[in-house]
Amino acid sequence: MSLLRYNPAGALATNLGDNSRGVTAEQFDAQIEPLKDRREALLNHSGTGVRPEFNRPERLLIEYEALREKSELGRVFRVANRLHDHLDAVGVIGAPSALIGPAALMQACCEPYHNELPRAARGSKPRTYFSTSGIDNDAVEGLLRRLNQDNVLSESDTPGPKDRYAVIAVDALGNDPEVSATTAMGLRLFANQLAESLGDQHARWAPKLITPVANDTGPVRELAEEIGCSEIFPSREIMGGPFGIYSAATLLPAAFLGLDCIQFLLGAAAMNDHFVQSAADENIVIQSVAIQNSLACDRAIRDHMLVHWNPAIAGLGKWHQSWKRHSTGTRTSTELQSGSAWTNNLTCDIAITQLIVETVRTDQIEIENGHPKERSLPDETSCDDAKVEKRRKRKKNAAPAIPVIPDRMQAAIERSRESLRQGGYPTTELILPSLETHTIGQLLQFWWLSSALAAT
Repeated sequence: MSLLRYNPAGALATNLGDNSRGVTAEQFDAQIEPLKDRREALLNHSGTGVRPEFNRPERLLIEYEALREKSELGRVFRVANRLHDHLDAVGVIGAPSALIGPAALMQACCEPYHNELPRAARGSKPRTYFSTSGIDNDAVEGLLRRLNQDNVLSESDTPGPKDRYAVIAVDALGNDPEVSATTAMGLRLFANQLAESLGDQHARWAPKLITPVANDTGPVRELAEEIGCSEIFPSREIMGGPFGIYSAATLLPAAFLGLDCIQFLLGAAAMNDHFVQSAADENIVIQSVAIQNSLACDRAIRDHMLVHWNPAIAGLGKWHQSWKRHSTGTRTSTELQSGSAWTNNLTCDIAITQLIVETVRTDQIEIENGHPKERSLPDETSCDDAKVEKRRKRKKNAAPAIPVIPDRMQAAIERSRESLRQGGYPTTELILPSLETHTIGQLLQFWWLSSALAAT
């Protein structure tokens, strides 16, 4: 799998216009040197890996390889696989910080209208809903009603897969008693409704369909034990990663959706390896923090904007915004763009990061006739050199390609680059080769390591 790329060139003064607010190469290099030493503070004693709190992805994978179903990841897979054919929806309840990660993964990796597709079109994966406010009556009632809308049975009916739903309750990160009490209240409401919908099958199904991610003590744990839940996963703030991104709070909803959790963790581990092993001039974590520090120290620019072009990654941007504010106190705005006019309304003291996805997952839609058609070049790997050369010559004289929607996005990105350059706005780019669990794991770990390095 390809590693995401970081391009700091647009933040250097030599690459900007006359009104440059960028930094010089010398200022950038001066920030690199101290970060080499600060990186050591994030490594283990032998210097061969990151500190234990950052290597949660690797430890989950090693534990799974050794223990399989007895490992935490194996238990996650067992719950999701066991219930896959027996339900049609999942409601996930908890505090916003605990659910921002799994909601972002779903938005990035699933069909844009996943919950509206019929069961067959979803590959029998459940409709999945996140309720992040247990104190808003309308939000709670709305999810209760949505989950229960297919479950009005007559006395002669027997509940089938389309009539059942599961509930995942995520306890408060950091043992916040107020949040725990609210989550437990919500869990009680959903558990009572689920029991009523299951009828005389309640005793068989309720312990399997309700899965808490709970602290060792507190009201959520007590209610889970009262219900007799088949599985209770531990809630971890530190060892589960930022906002529990590597805990069951994220991995269990992802597994229900059929997302590749193994690749998600491997992507995060790949970023750890890059951070530990890469030289400073190639290390994207060190480079990103160096640019950030240089802009703050040399240009007094501390406000940042994360610009993205794909609605699917809006949740990831929100996760980054929340985690950066939580971990470093830095305020970062996040905006979705569809053109270049936004570059005309920027303040002079802001730095831009453009989050760009290079490839699309679906067929490229032709703009002229609206019919989806995937454009691809013939496979040249099986051709001899003469045939390849002949084909290349033929391509030079080929008719102009029919424009497709990705061409429009690329053109808007190019116009924005030029406008930002002319305006002198320091701009960096984070480039994802594709949008899949592996690259998302890389991205989240990149942001975590960057915030930790900036705070050392």
